[in-house]
Amino acid sequence: MKKSIVLAIVILLSFTILRPTTSEAAAVDAAYRNADTQGYALQTLTKAFNKIIHNGDIATIDEDYDELSSAIKKTERAIGQVSGASRRKALNEKYVTPAKVARERVIYEVSQYRLISIMHKTFENNDFKKLEQEYAKLQRLIKRAGEIKEAGGYEALPESVVDELAYLDQWMLDRFTFTPIEWMKMYQQNDLSFASEIITTENPFISNNGSSYTNGVTHTNANSSGQHFYKLDGQYSTLEGTLVLNQSWNKEEKTYVGVLRVYAGESLSSMELVYEYNPIYSDKTEPITFNANISGASLVWVDYAKNTALVNTNFKRD
Repeated sequence: MKKSIVLAIVILLSFTILRPTTSEAAAVDAAYRNADTQGYALQTLTKAFNKIIHNGDIATIDEDYDELSSAIKKTERAIGQVSGASRRKALNEKYVTPAKVARERVIYEVSQYRLISIMHKTFENNDFKKLEQEYAKLQRLIKRAGEIKEAGGYEALPESVVDELAYLDQWMLDRFTFTPIEWMKMYQQNDLSFASEIITTENPFISNNGSSYTNGVTHTNANSSGQHFYKLDGQYSTLEGTLVLNQSWNKEEKTYVGVLRVYAGESLSSMELVYEYNPIYSDKTEPITFNANISGASLVWVDYAKNTALVNTNFKRD
């Protein structure tokens, strides 16, 4: 009888000690509710991110990538506060795993896109040695992406994403051989000396013979000739291109329009004339093609007539 009473007391004490208090149980429930709330927010964000991927715009994917990554970390921290391995596993599988799959599906593409953005700045600084290193890194990223995608069995990305990255990759590769004049940074001697516009498919230039050009730089200031200065740091050897006149010129009356001159040197004080086409008259309908030797120049000045355009014009490297 005494043994039975003692056993009963031990069991009662054990139950009393091991049973969670009301406050402890509430804390456990609060941790779970918080994790579930964070998880639901992540789930909503993941669905939106998958739609963005489906739309196929790498720039938008890049913009929303960090928000998804931040939400994944926040949810993982919240789930880590939940008691019970099985409960944590269930929450992770429900919320975190799908989000990570979505992120991993584009992780290398976002890395490529961001590296290319860095490379653009390197290119603008004329640091081709650094650009070569960054381009090599880009190629490693592209190779690694292919390997991971094949091994992981990830769903293929929209062709628009693949095509855009391929275009940007080729654009950067081309910079090692030539740069279109419209992509070069312009250094103005006088803010009032000229005005120019980039020629695009939305802003074409119609020449004197009716041809439409969709890339280049047009000089639009009606009061003076164009004076475009380009800083090269000795990275280019030739400037090749075409000058065309605007269709507004009166072809019936032969009037003087101006000249096309290219100067090159290490500084403004040391610049020399390396190409000249003079004079240009308003009845000129055929494009003027030119090739100027700018080898070793740190600064190039292109002086050309008003209402004319430099089209298909490139700074070339050896």
